[in-house]
Amino acid sequence: KQLYQRRVRADYVTVLYGSTVTLFCNAQIQANRRIFFDFLVDGESVWTDNDYRNELEKEDSSARVHEGSNPDNPYANGYLVIRNLTRPDMREFSCVFSRVGTSEPINLRLLEPPCENVQNLTVDVSSTSAIVSWDPVTGASYYSLTIQSFEEKTDMEVKTENSSYTFKDLLADSQYKVDVTAGNAAGTCTEIQPAHAEFRTLGENGDFIVKAVQMYTFADENKATLLVCESNAPAYWEWYFGNDLDRTFITKQHEPSNFGVYEINAMEDSLQGFYTCRGIHAGNASQLKEDSIFVGLKFWG
Repeated sequence: KQLYQRRVRADYVTVLYGSTVTLFCNAQIQANRRIFFDFLVDGESVWTDNDYRNELEKEDSSARVHEGSNPDNPYANGYLVIRNLTRPDMREFSCVFSRVGTSEPINLRLLEPPCENVQNLTVDVSSTSAIVSWDPVTGASYYSLTIQSFEEKTDMEVKTENSSYTFKDLLADSQYKVDVTAGNAAGTCTEIQPAHAEFRTLGENGDFIVKAVQMYTFADENKATLLVCESNAPAYWEWYFGNDLDRTFITKQHEPSNFGVYEINAMEDSLQGFYTCRGIHAGNASQLKEDSIFVGLKFWG
């Protein structure tokens, strides 16, 4: 006559980092029979033969001795509570009952936040919208996006399960920045920085726009100074020195960007004057715009 029966709940369970899990075991026993049970980790006793989790206390489990149960409910039950789960807890657990044997094992699998950078973040803009796209991240079940308006000094956060999102009702000819972070049920990874992009929406009529960040600047002699222009769509950039009637080509940026940057390594008298940035729309070379920056030397009196 079979008096004892092992019950298997699952062969593995997925748990969140830092969470608490309770493992249950039960066995059918004969009424009024005394039975012992223990929990095993990787085949060894949690409390006696193994160094695992020295901080586990007896109150984290049910009593290890059962006197049996009444005939209407002939089962002995045991449980083990493991708190603040981390990677070292990803082990094989089982329980053993005297006169019954050892249960089938249960393996813990840890679900951690996806600690992988969001790659290839791109923004496609119109006058009042922006489509933000990126490559999918392994292990992510959602993405958190935060968009901030430079003009309105406001920000908004949204979540999506897709690898793209469209922001609508934006201001025309306005500067924005957006951050994208991957996450799942365990949250987001604190070890990496969000993917970041800045962009400017098109003008009211969908115009391509180029603007100098500063209209003029004054630099210290023999000091480096940085000149920056921005556009509302990725552009190839060319830089010129001189006025409209007599200007000289300086350099060209070969990778499209929403920012054109030129550095004067050491400012001197001969380098004073107008610097022109020309942005050539990366998706339509017929669209190009320019803006100028005056650079002069500081005078201390």
